[in-house]
Amino acid sequence: MSPQVCVEVGYALQVKRLEQILLIQIQNDPEEGIFPFDLPIHQRLIYPDSNSLTKPLTEVLKAQLQRFNIL
Repeated sequence: MSPQVCVEVGYALQVKRLEQILLIQIQNDPEEGIFPFDLPIHQRLIYPDSNSLTKPLTEVLKAQLQRFNIL
């Protein structure tokens, strides 16, 4: 995880409610990156490549928007 992402997630943790944060990581190397944040498992999505992300991400975003009565 890049330092810039760490700063952005740290900022989000301070100004947003925890349930408003969704962290998505495309992970090519299993040894690469560990989440240094205390986010619930359902808010951390890890995928091997961008092609496998499209359908699950759509479903997760719909579920999140429904929780906040936006969709």
